[in-house]
Amino acid sequence: PRYVTGDSPQNLLASTLGDELRLATAGQARAYSIALTAPDAVLSAGAGANGAYWIDPASGYWITSSFYMPTLPDWANEFNGGDNLSLAEQAAGLTNVTNFGTQVGATPAAADYELSFAEALIQNEQLGQRNVTDLLTISLAANGGQSYAADSPQEEQTVDSLDTQLDGFFAWLDKNIPGGLGYVWIGLTADRGVPPDPATAAGYGLNAAKLDLTRLVAHLNLAMNMKFSPGEKIDYVMPRQSLPYIALNGAEFMKDGIDEQEAEQAVQQALPAAIRALAPARPEPLPSSSPIAGSQPSTLQPSDTRLPPRPVLFHSYTRMQLADGSLPPNAWGQLIGNSYSANGGWYVMVIPAAYQSAAGDGAAASGPWAYSRQVPLAFYGAPFAPGTYLNQVQPVDLAPTFAALLGIPEPSA
Repeated sequence: PRYVTGDSPQNLLASTLGDELRLATAGQARAYSIALTAPDAVLSAGAGANGAYWIDPASGYWITSSFYMPTLPDWANEFNGGDNLSLAEQAAGLTNVTNFGTQVGATPAAADYELSFAEALIQNEQLGQRNVTDLLTISLAANGGQSYAADSPQEEQTVDSLDTQLDGFFAWLDKNIPGGLGYVWIGLTADRGVPPDPATAAGYGLNAAKLDLTRLVAHLNLAMNMKFSPGEKIDYVMPRQSLPYIALNGAEFMKDGIDEQEAEQAVQQALPAAIRALAPARPEPLPSSSPIAGSQPSTLQPSDTRLPPRPVLFHSYTRMQLADGSLPPNAWGQLIGNSYSANGGWYVMVIPAAYQSAAGDGAAASGPWAYSRQVPLAFYGAPFAPGTYLNQVQPVDLAPTFAALLGIPEPSA
């Protein structure tokens, strides 16, 4: 593989904790990041880091970016040349691995592989060996729950394994950092939560439906062709989709003289019927609007039997609505507004009802529901009073907390 790529934090709009630490110490502090993927490694490191490392997804070898260094360090080459890769594949119970990232990366063995690399980095870059604070961020993405639900045996095994792996890593730090863990601060958090298995939730009566995005795209394209180009088969909606966004093919709309506002409104108006079309056939009317919007959904008629799960559109927003801040002046509106970015093309944000997600997305969570947003935020180290605190905080509080303790500025945003 190419051991050095061109991935960089060019699109990162804010400084990181590592950036501020480097600035505050005139470059004496060292900051590194480790992850399975380039976005996790680069965006955690920031622009001022000494280095960011991730794996080549096909081979599993550790690589970096020319943004940080021209060549891979000798110690990293030695790690790649050792038996670490084969041991990770064996630990995952896999043979004939063709893509390390998708095969081994989805197993607990990936965390061991990352933590072994972290130990090699700490030793060879001499982190924590000088009279200055160094920073290492590690993204353990195998615990992301993309493949398994929160209540699945596989996810339970992953969490149990992670507990043992972190215990081993912290014990290693205690032996290899001067002063032991007494001179180490640790922060733990997550990017999102994971919903329960849809089939399990549906078995308890929750409306845990799966949305077939391929069929949804087909329904939306049909509606757009009927509206703007009768008799044609133009792909006004991009073929590959990932909730909570429906990406529009702006070029095709513009060919017909349709601007962004009209295009997004047309798709938004077609969404309720398109999502209703995904449901099993039934005589009762389905809700087509959300109480959040200020209108009441239509009432479902009683049934003598438990009805099968049905896809429900809770709400939708066009990109232009998000950009204009056309959101409810409450906590809900703030949640939705926080997810807006000016990057990207034309799209409509789709928020299915709670416990609903796209078919084929495993346990991937999208939307503002509690199971997506509730994650731990844990700290360890001399400044922290042991205990469990139940007041509400946010994952982003990790950076300003450490910045305050270090006596350095918070990240820029």
